[in-house]
Amino acid sequence: MSNRGLLFRVGGDAVMASRLEPSAIKRSSWSWLPVALSMMLLAGALIGTASGARADTSTSLMNKVDAALRNDRRLNGASCYTAAPGVVVLYGKVFDEKSRTLAEKTALKVHGVKKVINTLTTTT
Repeated sequence: MSNRGLLFRVGGDAVMASRLEPSAIKRSSWSWLPVALSMMLLAGALIGTASGARADTSTSLMNKVDAALRNDRRLNGASCYTAAPGVVVLYGKVFDEKSRTLAEKTALKVHGVKKVINTLTTTT
């Protein structure tokens, strides 16, 4: 029989396959698990924070635009939602084209709004 064999790494040490004990394999094969789980939890927390912060910002922007629209009684039928960060979609029904334009201008004045998509319809 030859003295050659497969080399394995166990806890940083090179061990010949013929001398490898089952307990050493078991111990070394799971030693990466706590580190991997910690990294996955950290990545999930970072991603969750970023998307959660984005959702809060979108909701806040939508509420600010809705409040601005409600401040003018000519825009009672107008509502909005955020389609993307800084992008607001106006929907609903207003009296005339002048009110439709006013709603768009009102939404654009709100801090954080970069673009307005105006889908408002008119009754006249």
